[in-house]
Amino acid sequence: MAEMLAGREEHRLDSASGINQGGMSIEVRRRMGAVWPGYWCGRSPSGSPVCHYTLGHLKVKALCQQFSEDEMRDFYLSFNCRGLSLQNIAFAPGTSSATWSGPIEIYDLEGLGWEQLHMPGLMMLSRVVRLGASLFPDNLGLAVVINAPTIFHFAWQILKRVLPDDTIARVQIRADDGRSVLEEILGGAAALDALLASRDEERSAAQAGLFVLGVDLDHLVAEQGQHENQQEPKTAHSEQQQLVGLSLLTA
Repeated sequence: MAEMLAGREEHRLDSASGINQGGMSIEVRRRMGAVWPGYWCGRSPSGSPVCHYTLGHLKVKALCQQFSEDEMRDFYLSFNCRGLSLQNIAFAPGTSSATWSGPIEIYDLEGLGWEQLHMPGLMMLSRVVRLGASLFPDNLGLAVVINAPTIFHFAWQILKRVLPDDTIARVQIRADDGRSVLEEILGGAAALDALLASRDEERSAAQAGLFVLGVDLDHLVAEQGQHENQQEPKTAHSEQQQLVGLSLLTA
């Protein structure tokens, strides 16, 4: 517990100015959001936020070449903080722990091939995931891996090494599209279709660099611009006033 709290303090996860409140640069948000494969795009009937990852076409090697491990870590932690914010909205303070449920995560591996199994990239992602598991302990509600090809079991053996046993126990791995299971979890075919449509909207907005992790980036840029404009600019008139003041002090 002490180690977890120290880690959360180090990464400012519980601070009003922390990474979950915009501590990451807009540039990194925009660039990472355009290629990040996960989206918060719905809720279960019980209120749990649902995240959908499309991993089959993720270019692990290219991702590692474009972003540092620190940038990837910060984005991943911010992504998890977004999920916690959605949980807090769904489950008001004072909600019984018996009714509180963690997020549901769907991992679609359709299209996964050997090119995704880039060992340096997988090891870096494993370190990032391990940090996330240590800072957000025992929070996962359920993970459903769908369209899992045979080669996935190679990557799974690596990821399992950094995940707690109770987290592994909440993971279901399926070789099919998992639609029957997902419909049962989400409350029917219409609910699943709505979630997938929401995912596509979130993905389009993120790839366009408009809306990432629940933040309208253009609006955030405008807010920062307004804040900078409110600061008094250093003009020739103000510099002249400073020189007059200095001459009076030295007279």
